[in-house]
Amino acid sequence: MKALQYLLFLILILCIGGSIYIAVQPNDYDIRRTQTILAPSEVIYTHISDLSTYSNWLPWLNPESNAQFSKIDSISAQPVAIYWSDKQETGFLEMEQTTPHKNLKQILKLPTKRAQTVTWNISETNRMESTVSISLADSSLSFFEKAKALVNGGFEKIYGQQLETTLENLNTSVISAMAVYNIEVNGITTYGGGFYLYSTTASKITDLQTTIHKVMPRLKAYVQNNNITTAGAPFVIYHNWDTLNNAVTFSCAIPTTNPINTTESDILTGQLIPFRAVKTTLYGHTNNLAEARNANDDYINQYNLQATPEGPMLEVYLTDPNKVANPANWKTELYTAIN
Repeated sequence: MKALQYLLFLILILCIGGSIYIAVQPNDYDIRRTQTILAPSEVIYTHISDLSTYSNWLPWLNPESNAQFSKIDSISAQPVAIYWSDKQETGFLEMEQTTPHKNLKQILKLPTKRAQTVTWNISETNRMESTVSISLADSSLSFFEKAKALVNGGFEKIYGQQLETTLENLNTSVISAMAVYNIEVNGITTYGGGFYLYSTTASKITDLQTTIHKVMPRLKAYVQNNNITTAGAPFVIYHNWDTLNNAVTFSCAIPTTNPINTTESDILTGQLIPFRAVKTTLYGHTNNLAEARNANDDYINQYNLQATPEGPMLEVYLTDPNKVANPANWKTELYTAIN
């Protein structure tokens, strides 16, 4: 009998001790994870702030979930909250506060918990790289919640992996959205011509975009520093394209309203006479220009057209990447002169 009493007393002591240990645990948590994403902060912010995209990458209810999402619309085109439900759980996520391109604060509500705070912070390392962090916080934990967390290894273990998965899914979704492109062959048109400033150089075809990004900014700076009035978007004129030897000669150009007497020996003025051309439009990153050029050439061959040997062949960059962060929204027009 005494042995049973001792056992019960011991159990009581353990229960009291365990209860005290649980009770003195912190009443809050703030679990944070960080990841680098190769995208501008503006693109990432736009992705996170658009709750309509969350059904593609929201993982913290169940990565294998087939949940049904509902959007709660605001006056703007984007929803201010989303609601989801599946066989295991329901949830509600509401946008509470945002600072464009820098941070967002959201409220997450699950049926078994009070509201939790989700905070996003975005810091741009350079134009095409950003550091993104997400945190999940609660400031008034119940005794039962603290006990459950201890049994399951702590809040870091419970939520840490979910936040890591969130960032991984966000990274995949953002990169995929930026990679979207479309090529449209517009057919035969007339290019209007006009005056332009240009600087001619040569490079390997494989280094073409890198070389353009070196030459074009200097030409733009010359135009700006000399208060020259432009007459359209910058473009490239191709003079010689030698695939066999991986060599290309081209000019970076900016259209002007009048001929310009320049003060630099490698920046000259020229004029394009209006010409018939096959036009193709690329909607998306300039990394896809090779495919667009091929589509343009295929159209010429398909309809037995004859490209003018002396050109010109142009690429007109209608979108300034410094003003439009998402490459999926860039627009480039290609013109190949035909007889």
